[in-house]
Amino acid sequence: FKDDEVEVYLYILKNKDFDLASVARAMNMDESNVERIIKSFLDKGLIIESSTKQRFKCLHPRMGLTNIYKIWEQNALKDKNIGMAEFRKKRAKIELLVRTLSNVYEQ
Repeated sequence: FKDDEVEVYLYILKNKDFDLASVARAMNMDESNVERIIKSFLDKGLIIESSTKQRFKCLHPRMGLTNIYKIWEQNALKDKNIGMAEFRKKRAKIELLVRTLSNVYEQ
């Protein structure tokens, strides 16, 4: 993740339900840059589109980060050079992030 993506993710974790314009205003960012980040988050499974068009909802970090791990795992399984130790290491990092980010989401 890039710095601006981390900042946007932390913002949406706290707000949970948002639109592009509100994120752009709050983060003092160009709306096209926010749109790029939001599309990336959708692709990674960190957020979902709300039933109200042009609004989004942030998934709980346990779900979102599990989605990221599953995508990484699928790609890693194709690479025969990755051992089980690497899988355990990545999974441990995900668990640490989930514990940390869950506090932000749940407050």
